[in-house]
Amino acid sequence: MQPNKLFCFLGLMQGIVWLGIGFACLPKPPAYPFQVPELLRQEAQALSDRLEAYIRLWYQGQAAALLPPEVLPEGYNQAQYQKLRLVRYEDLRPEQIWVTRPAHTLDFTRLYGSFPDPHCTYLLAPVLYAPFGAQLHIEGEFPYCRFFDIQVAPPFSAEAYRYDKWSGNGEVAIVDADIVPKPGHQNPFLPGANRLITQRSYSVVYEMARHNSLKPDSSQLFPYRAAGHLRYGSGIQLQGPWGLDKKSGHGRGIWDFGDVWIRYFGIDHHKMPHAGVALPTMYFKLPTGEKFFIVADFEGLVRDSETTQPNRNIGNRDPSPYHGPQKGWDKQFGIFLQISSGLSIALYKEKPADKAYVRALDLGVNGRGENQPPPSCYEPHATACNYTGYLTTGMSIQKGKVFILAGKTPHISGYPPGSPNF
Repeated sequence: MQPNKLFCFLGLMQGIVWLGIGFACLPKPPAYPFQVPELLRQEAQALSDRLEAYIRLWYQGQAAALLPPEVLPEGYNQAQYQKLRLVRYEDLRPEQIWVTRPAHTLDFTRLYGSFPDPHCTYLLAPVLYAPFGAQLHIEGEFPYCRFFDIQVAPPFSAEAYRYDKWSGNGEVAIVDADIVPKPGHQNPFLPGANRLITQRSYSVVYEMARHNSLKPDSSQLFPYRAAGHLRYGSGIQLQGPWGLDKKSGHGRGIWDFGDVWIRYFGIDHHKMPHAGVALPTMYFKLPTGEKFFIVADFEGLVRDSETTQPNRNIGNRDPSPYHGPQKGWDKQFGIFLQISSGLSIALYKEKPADKAYVRALDLGVNGRGENQPPPSCYEPHATACNYTGYLTTGMSIQKGKVFILAGKTPHISGYPPGSPNF
């Protein structure tokens, strides 16, 4: 896939359209949990077992590389991901794995979906699929930028959902300063390190796991830091009740594969847009040693992501009443929650019962809420950077007036775990 391919959150756009229509008819919050958790765990394990058995047959030359429907998660977006197939490690190319959305100059006449970032490059591996117990190996070079992290879809949970890849619990992250360099190499993100060191390779390992088969490692808990190169994630994800509901959700099914995000923020100007490094390599390894990855044709995803829309002319006007100065800032605790709460405000539904409804909807659809156990009560959510606090507010202003943004520079830690400043 060419590096200038841009990725946007098509699912987010679909969610906005649905909620814009659906809030008027107030869809009933799904029951929580929507199915018996132990039965869901058994079904997830059965899917994992079928996939692992097929991989072993393929590796021995007794099965085709193209995955049959019985080993695929019922619920993934077949319009965007087609011909899922196994590739041996020695035949795998990084271009088969990643979709990139590079930092780019903004064109205010035609905009891509989601948030255009002129100083951020995103790498997305949209197909992360492997049985429990497999290890995901990610190897690359530390980029030339001010911040970078790796985020992998979280361990499987029957109590927390990840709907359509864009809504639900966040990924498990490892931040630049915590990434262990390969022997003989250095981490340029450590305090006092040489940012321009040429020996700058790293290796990270994620074990595919069920959430309730282990205690969450500290990287899933605030402040989302942990020592060492091992983390936990899952290539089998539960989409929750809207995976079945064809009226409110997509209704394709409750199962999906995971994904991997890598972010390069504040790229050195002379290293734009790919931070001066090649695409990372990534592969799975079974406990018995087989190395592989599952790739797909992404044409549907790329086509959707490259669709632009004309910039809207909202007219010469001051903020709407519901965006007045009394509203302040919104701190994002979930894309779904922000959309539904924002629409609630825009529809002037701000009574306690309205707010309780929005919270119940988030719990039912995503398994998230203030009374849920960590990490479902924490700020990180699907597709967001775990180390970024997202503050948003609406803004419009008539010509001739001035918009002023004033504040204090935030305190940001760049120190590794165990240091006096951590």
